[in-house]
Amino acid sequence: MILTLVLLFAVMCIATADAQGFVAHGDDFTLSVGDMTYTYSPPGKWQASVEDGPSLRWEIVLWHGDWVYEHLHRAELSRGPVLTDEGAVELEGTFVKAEGAAPIEFRMSARPIDDGVSVEFAVRKTGELRLRRGVLISASLMRDVFDGDEPVYLPPITHGSLGACPAEICRGFGVALFDDRGLRFSPADWGQVSG
Repeated sequence: MILTLVLLFAVMCIATADAQGFVAHGDDFTLSVGDMTYTYSPPGKWQASVEDGPSLRWEIVLWHGDWVYEHLHRAELSRGPVLTDEGAVELEGTFVKAEGAAPIEFRMSARPIDDGVSVEFAVRKTGELRLRRGVLISASLMRDVFDGDEPVYLPPITHGSLGACPAEICRGFGVALFDDRGLRFSPADWGQVSG
């Protein structure tokens, strides 16, 4: 049996502006939406920054086996990254480097939307691999540029301030970055396809 998991999420800036498309800058790809800039460093690191303000970094992590965390930025690419005519970034490859573990094949597509970026990330097991929590998004902030009072929302469970560190398993999250600017991670859909 082949198991394919698909994670579709959108990262949106709270203040709306039109996205134009990703642009290649060396090995990275950037997308500007108003005064927000999204930077994608293949194969797996992301950053969202407010002009003259703070930034949020995130990456995709696979949690499997006996508490092993595999980071997508260590993946081996088999295709891409490719910048399409529509301004999207696409790539494919494998990750999971733990000794004796079956690799995970992945496919990712990042497309500009009016108020941010929509990312489709699909993984496929190539053999026996015990997934503890599956595919996760790990986010981090630079502590010295935040005062801790920034609002955080973790739907559908809780909200609070960044300094109070609400800790929950959630279906998305929102965080204020600067003045009226913030980010919202919204999983649009997820699915499990077996075949």
